[in-house]
Amino acid sequence: MTFRLTLLALAIGFATLAPAAALTPNEVRECQTLASGFTAKQAKYQALSAERDALAIKAETLGEAWENAEQLRNFSPEAAAEADEAEVVYEDAKIAFEASEAEFQTFGAALNSDIQRFNRLCAAD
Repeated sequence: MTFRLTLLALAIGFATLAPAAALTPNEVRECQTLASGFTAKQAKYQALSAERDALAIKAETLGEAWENAEQLRNFSPEAAAEADEAEVVYEDAKIAFEASEAEFQTFGAALNSDIQRFNRLCAAD
């Protein structure tokens, strides 16, 4: 994450380095559009990261609870029902985490692509 954030900071810093004469008007607009979106995209990236991390912890905790309930499964029908319920809750949490991870990875790849595009087009020497 630090590497991506460093690239983002470099990309924003390079916005003023590109010689205006070297870019077409469309490229200038694209550079401005890319640069203006980086702050919001960085905030979303951090929010997705925090959400993913929280869901990972939740899934891990619920997984441990399910494992504990499984150990008691054979003691009574109520314990078996609790183990079944704990498994369903854990599986739901795991699915939520996996969806969050996929969204985080997809968004991160798109952000990196934007940064690379900005660096190629707008951060001319």
